[in-house]
Amino acid sequence: MSEGPTPRLFNINNPIKVSGYWCLTLVSLICCSLQTAKIAELLRHQKRANSYFSSSGASACLNLNGYRKEYLSDRTTWKARTPAMPPQSTQKFFARHCSSIWSMLIVGNLALSAFVFLTAEKKDAERGRSKMHIDSTQVSTIAAIPELQTIERDTERVCVCACRFRLRSKHRSPLPLGTLGLPFIGETIEFVSCAYSDRPESFMDKRRSMYGKVFKSHIFGSPTIVSTDAEVSKFILQSDAKAFVPSYPKSLTELMGKSSILVINGSLQKRIHGLIGAFFKSPHLKAQITRDMQKYVQESMANWKDDHPIYMQDETKNIAFQVLVKALISLDPGEEMEFLKKQFQEFISGLMSLPVNIPGTRLYRSLQAKKKMVKLVQNVILARKHSGFSNIPKDVVDVLLNDSSEQLTEDLIADNMIDMMIPGEDSVPVLMTLAIKYLSDCPAALQQLTEENLKLKELKAQLGQPLSWSDYLSLSFTQSVITETLRMGNIIIGVMRKAMRDIEIKGYLIPKGWCVFAYFRSVHLDANHYDWPYKFNPWRWQDKDMSSSNFTPFGGGQRLCPGLDLARLEASIFLHHFVTQFSWRAEEDTIVNFPTVRMKRRMPIWVKRRGAKENLVMLSSQLKS
Repeated sequence: MSEGPTPRLFNINNPIKVSGYWCLTLVSLICCSLQTAKIAELLRHQKRANSYFSSSGASACLNLNGYRKEYLSDRTTWKARTPAMPPQSTQKFFARHCSSIWSMLIVGNLALSAFVFLTAEKKDAERGRSKMHIDSTQVSTIAAIPELQTIERDTERVCVCACRFRLRSKHRSPLPLGTLGLPFIGETIEFVSCAYSDRPESFMDKRRSMYGKVFKSHIFGSPTIVSTDAEVSKFILQSDAKAFVPSYPKSLTELMGKSSILVINGSLQKRIHGLIGAFFKSPHLKAQITRDMQKYVQESMANWKDDHPIYMQDETKNIAFQVLVKALISLDPGEEMEFLKKQFQEFISGLMSLPVNIPGTRLYRSLQAKKKMVKLVQNVILARKHSGFSNIPKDVVDVLLNDSSEQLTEDLIADNMIDMMIPGEDSVPVLMTLAIKYLSDCPAALQQLTEENLKLKELKAQLGQPLSWSDYLSLSFTQSVITETLRMGNIIIGVMRKAMRDIEIKGYLIPKGWCVFAYFRSVHLDANHYDWPYKFNPWRWQDKDMSSSNFTPFGGGQRLCPGLDLARLEASIFLHHFVTQFSWRAEEDTIVNFPTVRMKRRMPIWVKRRGAKENLVMLSSQLKS
């Protein structure tokens, strides 16, 4: 007598039973997987070293009741330590109901399988087939039924993987505390609303008080680790491309292009950065910048009229742009300069736009403006090649064209000339404008600055010598005013990088693929580093080291701004000529900090030219004191 057919858990002729069973099984396993993943995340965040898993025989299962009690106990202690911590609804739900959910899923699977098995067995008996007798050594239905074996095996694998994750996580640093906010949006709305206020660092300060100086968030579409810790930020800045690479909003990346010095990494970035940095530090360029800056400042100030409003932000932008373009491509004021200035304003207006590149959008217009500027620069490069290269480079184009590297193509050079205008055109005029604002609000600092510059001007006049770049940088109090302006103004609020691998620092984990935001403003305005941080006090920098990790206005590491010395030089020249030629009255104005730092009303001031008698009186009072 032949043996009857092996019982099946479902009848292939009944598609409803087939689909229903597998749908329920799939949903159950997905829920089990999500449950286990959530438990693993909770374990990682709470840094629990106790055993939440126990093993029995060959199978591994979750000791969920113990887990629930210990987690709730730990949660109570944790909340007592940090009363400002907001409740985590998802964690509370799983902490309360994880045991019942897990039990219901397993029991449901077993009950469903047993029901289908008994139904199939009954049908076999009705057809006159012999019953299947299960060997007594197979003590459970699971051992006899392949599908139940699969369920048991999959459940065991999930548990074992969770056990392995827990054991591995013992040796890894946890993610920083924090919240990811709403789905997709994250905490971007709150971040932007704070950024437009007069205290943009309030977003960071609130979370720093809750989670610590390093915390996680979700801004601008990416999960982000935010650092307001000076040491962590310094580590991020000094790391190479194997650890962190630049991360910018999509619209900014598309506008700059893949070959921009602000985006590229590796040997090419080091090569270009080194060439430009060496040129910007050369005495030849500093002498040229000094002559050009003095010329453009005097031409601009010659048109100022007494008792007429002067918009300082516009004036400084015009002067700084002329100096910058002259240093990059040796272009003098004229029609081409005006065309370039107009197209550049169109270009930078799309840096923080929506990343939609179709005709009529802000990004599309900005890209078209860049193409026109690139074409102009390419014409300059072609004319330079036809005229021949000089032994002493007179601008950045000469420096890059003289390099023998085949990677520095004409298109790459033209693109980077435009990209290098972005930080130079914006940061230097804002630095000069903010210095005037802070000096207007601090008469004592203004008086000391004016006396220092008048003394130097009188000395050089007696010697019959023009002021050199070294003379401007020797003005110690003027440099302190510029430094304090950089600290309070925070023209560059921070830098964003992307982790290329898992990074552990100071007990924190920065996962691969996450963005990291080194936020300088919170460090520069930290009362632990600076007394009365919101007070303009240039005297704090007298005889103080400015290379501290607590002061990073120009970034750091391999991407340290190559034009930082030129920015100081330009600001020094402008302040010297301004305070020695004019007295002024500033109208009320406020600083806007997002998306870039600027004055809301463009900093209107009313100027009055100083007479020789007025300057003489001030010098006499200085000599008496």
